[in-house]
Amino acid sequence: ETTMDGEGFARMAKELATLSALHEETPWRWVDVDQETGHGQGFLVKKPLVFRRVVEEQTGKENKKDDDDDEEDEEEESPSHIYEYHVLFSEGYQTPVLYFLAYDHRNPLGTDDYMEDLKAYLKEEGVLKVILPSVSLDIHPHLRVPFMVVHPCGTPDWLQKHVP
Repeated sequence: ETTMDGEGFARMAKELATLSALHEETPWRWVDVDQETGHGQGFLVKKPLVFRRVVEEQTGKENKKDDDDDEEDEEEESPSHIYEYHVLFSEGYQTPVLYFLAYDHRNPLGTDDYMEDLKAYLKEEGVLKVILPSVSLDIHPHLRVPFMVVHPCGTPDWLQKHVP
């Protein structure tokens, strides 16, 4: 069994950020935290990631997209939401924890919008039943602002799918 501590997380996270910068269009980056705060060494950040949820029609007709579709069909898409992910090390759980934030233009999303996006996205990824119940609103320990957070028990499932 392998255990991780804050220093091990920081070392691996910095290596991931370096590799990500070489190979990804939207790379992870390491953010150092002021050591005087006592909140750890830093965290990973990935932003901006654009998510556009397709809204299904409620009329019972097939929701099919063709090249010949007229402009009315374009209204079926919701506005783009801009996401940013933060991965922090939890000293209490001794594991990385995923925090995320989303905006609709310049305003943070409300909880209902988060949940609708998550349901659509996680359904596509096949992890809806695993991650959705473990998502809640919490204060980011370093930035002191509200973020959505995946409970440490659900974070490994998400990380396995999204971190190279």
